[in-house]
Amino acid sequence: VIEDTKTSLMWAMKDSYVDLGRSLNWRECNEYVKGLSLGGHKDWRLPTIKELKTIYEPAKQNKDLFGGKLRLDPIFAESGPYSYWSADTDGDCCAMAITFDYGYVSRHHKDYSGSYGVRAVRGPKVQ
Repeated sequence: VIEDTKTSLMWAMKDSYVDLGRSLNWRECNEYVKGLSLGGHKDWRLPTIKELKTIYEPAKQNKDLFGGKLRLDPIFAESGPYSYWSADTDGDCCAMAITFDYGYVSRHHKDYSGSYGVRAVRGPKVQ
């Protein structure tokens, strides 16, 4: 796990893609974080877009599953998806995600998986 002293959040070093070797839709990401037990903690959750933006770092570089550039500190495990689902939803159908190549926030159907996954977080929600 990685502790962010600025936000008091704790992040999973590996995302769901690195852990499972496949993309997940939003519903699968929720199940994934509910089943996590890392660093002696079981209260993992999907992060909000605001929280994900705190680890999006344009000056840093990591690699995605295709070898492309992610704007993510290399302290996190390599070879993850380029987009992460968030806890932020838009009605019953859709949820928000952020790409870690350019930082775009987008809305997708919760059943869409593409090259998506989750970076699990725990701690008080960032306001």
